[in-house]
Amino acid sequence: MKTKNFTKTFTLLLGLMLIAAFGFAQATIVEWNFDDETKQVEPHLPYSADDGIPSNVDIAPVSLTGASFTDWNTGASGQSANANNWDDGNGTKYWQASFSTEGYENLALSSKQRGSNTGPGDFKVEYSLDDLTWADVPSANITVENNFTTGVLTNVALPAACNDQPTVYLRWIMTSNTSVNGGTVASAGTNRIDDIVITGTALPLTLTLDVEGEGTIGYNTDVNQPVNINQTRNGITWVNCIDPPCDYPFEPGTYVQIRAVPAPGWEFVEWVGTYTVASIPAFRIVFDQITVE
Repeated sequence: MKTKNFTKTFTLLLGLMLIAAFGFAQATIVEWNFDDETKQVEPHLPYSADDGIPSNVDIAPVSLTGASFTDWNTGASGQSANANNWDDGNGTKYWQASFSTEGYENLALSSKQRGSNTGPGDFKVEYSLDDLTWADVPSANITVENNFTTGVLTNVALPAACNDQPTVYLRWIMTSNTSVNGGTVASAGTNRIDDIVITGTALPLTLTLDVEGEGTIGYNTDVNQPVNINQTRNGITWVNCIDPPCDYPFEPGTYVQIRAVPAPGWEFVEWVGTYTVASIPAFRIVFDQITVE
């Protein structure tokens, strides 16, 4: 009697139901447009996020250090936050935002600033993971003028260190005491900030499993699209959802536990991944066929 093993694979597609039905779309991680009148109340700042993933919306704050909030004024679109008392603020006065990036990578920052003629003319953006140690965001030096078209950052890449973090801090900090009109920043000089947006892409799906072939497929709890599990039946095996039942598509935030069950005459070998099939994230389940002669 002799046993022969023949390896076969089963591909489990975990397709995000996107508009184009392929790949991971760039998502808004957090956005502040400063247009919500219900949040434009004393003490005005911190102002919580208007849009983004659930862990940020109405939670992630924009605050102000060193300068003084004055009012909500006309922004690049809708309203903007306005502040004065920026005088002698080089390296000490700044706007600051903090937010979660858990489950996301390839982060990009956009923002818009405007100054009065005697307001600060030079800023840069720094990042921190602990609100203590700060480093420059590359290509994020800002020259402000008396308009919302000059002091603009558009999809500036954030450092990889900011990926998948419970909290990331950004600050728009003064880098000189030179005013917009080339003089010295005055106490009455103002700076406005508007339309702060951080985007990113969801991290690849992750998989952990045990020796019996049960696996846990986890997907980012903040993904804004439902997830489908597509099965290919070829007589080799089938896939069973343990928790919750296979009542898919699963809604965002669902944690799905998957068991790979061999057909008669087959034994589980391993899960292999991550692959893509037609640009959709996938894992492969490997089985050995056991035949007896």
